[in-house]
Amino acid sequence: MDFILQISKKKSVTVWKKIGTLTFPFLFLIQSAFESVCDYFELSTKSDVMWMIIFVMFCVFTWMFCIVINMFN
Repeated sequence: MDFILQISKKKSVTVWKKIGTLTFPFLFLIQSAFESVCDYFELSTKSDVMWMIIFVMFCVFTWMFCIVINMFN
């Protein structure tokens, strides 16, 4: 039983590393893209847009987290 738990822990760590390496470059790209869009339209509500981005990212990460948990159950 211990051996199985160690294997599942290693798998989850590698899955999270893959998710992290895949999403971090996209986060910076999305942030820079939204900043350029704000500059283009001269939006004064940059903070509102950034909070919206953060909310969307939170939803995406929770969705991915649920998928990862379901993969190991």
